[in-house]
Amino acid sequence: MKTIIIPAGEEQREVYTAILADAELPEPVVIDYDSILAQAFQKEKTQDPKKLLASMVAKKAGRTPSIIIGTGHYAMTECRNSPNTIDLIFDSHTDDRVLNKHVRFGDSSFLRERRNPGYIIGSTEEPKRKSLKVYSARNADAAIEDLCREQISDIYVSLDLCVFDKKITKAARDSPSLFARWLDGAMGVDRIIDISERALEGRSLVGICLAGYFPDMEGAPYQTARLLSGYLNALKGYLPVSFRNLKDQSHTSHTLE
Repeated sequence: MKTIIIPAGEEQREVYTAILADAELPEPVVIDYDSILAQAFQKEKTQDPKKLLASMVAKKAGRTPSIIIGTGHYAMTECRNSPNTIDLIFDSHTDDRVLNKHVRFGDSSFLRERRNPGYIIGSTEEPKRKSLKVYSARNADAAIEDLCREQISDIYVSLDLCVFDKKITKAARDSPSLFARWLDGAMGVDRIIDISERALEGRSLVGICLAGYFPDMEGAPYQTARLLSGYLNALKGYLPVSFRNLKDQSHTSHTLE
């Protein structure tokens, strides 16, 4: 089991680590975004730092079940990128925009790089990628009915905080103006847990990505972090048996208590 966090600053590092600790998951591998930027611009030809980061995350994760926490949803791009794994995505956007001179690789386009059959729940946008199916929050039950017909047993789950109802969190984006534009979700935590558990029944959970969480937008006691920890607690039982209950005792100084 690999846990990976991608913090920008010490506050994110501490809160992301505490989320894992409260869910009794292993101490994370830390990938520092600032160092990724430095690496990208040290090359003779400037590399895309987001693509460099996504590649590094996939390399660290390998083929074992992994959990990623960071602000960028695109970090999961190369993890379990296979037509033999289903993507179950909770997001208010389809994130599959066509790349052009105005749209670069990132949160709004990364799903174009995925080969997985995808089920996006919580969006009303029309997908551009044919292998993506999109369902509104109200139509989530239909998504599970369709997903259950799939013959694929492995599922990768991702959750972007923009899917939450705005009453649940204030920590979904990094500025008030973006918050007003992006946080248009309509789902609650209990509903997301229920849908996730139904989708995972009889299947293998091979990875989780938690994206779009900016702890500084809410501050202590970090209520959103507690919700995310609860989500991980609910889903970790679907990991292969050998990867459960792997709490590292060094986590004890990083809890949300």
